[in-house]
Amino acid sequence: MDEGANQRCVAAANRAAAAAGKATKPAAYAFRANLANREETQKTVSEVEKKLGRIDVLISGAVSFTTYDVLGFGDDEIDFLIDLNFKSTLWVSISTVLT
Repeated sequence: MDEGANQRCVAAANRAAAAAGKATKPAAYAFRANLANREETQKTVSEVEKKLGRIDVLISGAVSFTTYDVLGFGDDEIDFLIDLNFKSTLWVSISTVLT
């Protein structure tokens, strides 16, 4: 998602919360990270906690889907899919618990 789309999603969520009378401060924030990279994931979790405080509920929705023929995938493509679709959820969860 590009930065403009990120900002539009956050703004829409905040408007909806304000219209429902449920928010006195922004209700949604966007943080960008390469979740296939463990160090960047840990850095982003730290940034989130610095800005918002302790993370009580974590919803990790990073996923990559391909329409390519997986029978032709090399090790790099397979490693990326495993890193993003499986390991990133563990990395975010572990980083959240350890901080």
